[in-house]
Amino acid sequence: MRDFRKNLDDMKSAYERCLNNFEVVLALYPGNAELAKLRDENRKFFQLFEETNPLSKMMLGGTRKVRGNAVEEQGDDCSFAPSFSLGLCLDGAPA
Repeated sequence: MRDFRKNLDDMKSAYERCLNNFEVVLALYPGNAELAKLRDENRKFFQLFEETNPLSKMMLGGTRKVRGNAVEEQGDDCSFAPSFSLGLCLDGAPA
């Protein structure tokens, strides 16, 4: 039981780090080909991200649609944009 509990604790910690990293990557690179490939290869995890975190659900909703085996990006849909500032500024001035 001790080993099982430790494994669960490790898995929970790794899942939370992965979820946080996913949200940042999705916000910064929503149309990234590598991210799309990872989503296709790991559908169960991405479904868990959407089910367990409202921000992931909001960001994932409307960004892709699946038709048969093809995935189409919806470029004009801004529903993936986070409702907070990432603190990035393109002109070099502090945000």
